[in-house]
Amino acid sequence: ISPSEYFVIVKKSNKKTIEVLLPEATVVDSDGNDNRESNLLLVDFDPNLNLQLDPEVFRLSLTSGVPQPIPLEPGQFVNPVVFATVQHDDPTIPMHAQVSDVSSSEFTVTVQRLDGLKDPVSDVMVHTVILETGTYNNKSTGIKMEVGTTLVNNVSGKINGYSGGKTVQLLKNYNDAVVIGQVQTANSSNPGEFWSRLDDQGFLTVGHHVGELPSPLNDGEETVAYAVVEAGKGVFEDTRWEAANFTTDSSGATVDVIRNINSSVNIVVSQHDMVDPDGSIPVIESTTRDTLTVRLLEDKLGDSEMDHGEEKAGFLLIKQ
Repeated sequence: ISPSEYFVIVKKSNKKTIEVLLPEATVVDSDGNDNRESNLLLVDFDPNLNLQLDPEVFRLSLTSGVPQPIPLEPGQFVNPVVFATVQHDDPTIPMHAQVSDVSSSEFTVTVQRLDGLKDPVSDVMVHTVILETGTYNNKSTGIKMEVGTTLVNNVSGKINGYSGGKTVQLLKNYNDAVVIGQVQTANSSNPGEFWSRLDDQGFLTVGHHVGELPSPLNDGEETVAYAVVEAGKGVFEDTRWEAANFTTDSSGATVDVIRNINSSVNIVVSQHDMVDPDGSIPVIESTTRDTLTVRLLEDKLGDSEMDHGEEKAGFLLIKQ
């Protein structure tokens, strides 16, 4: 075979395999018969390696306490994760978005009050961003990111402390890592909120906390999702993205953003590098054309005091 004949042709592919046609040759099997089909190779590969940025976003208007199923585009996701953040301008009512029943075809979002009251709050805006699990490192988008999930057995909070998280080693190195997270299940009777800590060696500890809940129960294993992205901004086809870190507390902080914020923009926010043991709930208080104001609220499940110390937070903005 001459050197010019060393090539392969990809015949077809799906999410898990690639069928490759090798150069034509006469192949003799162990019985002395020609077997030309043996020049077809089915090659396994990792479909989540260096993905293209193809998120789905929703800006929802929900009523607290009412689960809302959301369908996903068929075939867009294999192992999606969902990040959701409440936008609400009344800091006296702590609320968060609970995600559950995540599959390749749909997920459910429920706005939960965290003050022990059941009175419904209507027209609560929820920003949602859905990403495929895997790694992203594409020059055309400018984004370097990894998205994953892990199982966490123990619930954290003021009573239990914050030693019950799960530590994962990041696959990439980051100069300025923005961490976004979300509990993906609702197996426990506790209202779980994401928390994390990232050390200098690239180990990320994630968990779910119940804030100041007086009697937290370790009654359900939860799936916790995280996205770690290098701070920056970029464009891929019709998707514009931006990620950055900032510090805020219960009084709120206003952050400048590059992208013009309108109805086509969704922003998810997470606290990371947990400091205050009371546990925080990041809430978008307001947006303008080019700013974002975020508070770190506390729940009222243990007491009515909601002052929370300064902690690091990050946002991921997607505009489509």
